[in-house]
Amino acid sequence: RSGRDRRHFQVWGGGFIATGADEGELHKAMDDVRYRVAFYGSTRSYRPVLSAHGWDDLGNELHRMSVQGEWGQMAAKVPDELVHAFAACATHRDLPAAVEKRFGGLTDAIGLGFAKDTPEGLVRELVADLRRIPSVFQGFATSWD
Repeated sequence: RSGRDRRHFQVWGGGFIATGADEGELHKAMDDVRYRVAFYGSTRSYRPVLSAHGWDDLGNELHRMSVQGEWGQMAAKVPDELVHAFAACATHRDLPAAVEKRFGGLTDAIGLGFAKDTPEGLVRELVADLRRIPSVFQGFATSWD
């Protein structure tokens, strides 16, 4: 509506990334996302996000659990389906395809995090692969014409 070309502004977003070298590491990363979703889901100000996905009852339960101090049990309430709604989940080998499937066309930039013991060379390779995902953003406008 502003008349600005979409190619010249960047949409930063996406959800979480859950990845690992193998299925075991992937499941651990998914559990980390599960905990974060439970934490955010228990917070009333984030409730509209759960509501948009039809998870009002879960949001109410998570909030109740947080008030009762049941923080350690909350993540178990978050099903895989909800983890996948908020995260691209894949082993390192399949990560670029999972990110493109989940966030491609919706966002131009995402936040990444890898386990501390992920080899630096592998991180560089994965980032290079992720940068090949098509993006509408081409660069910031350098003039206001």
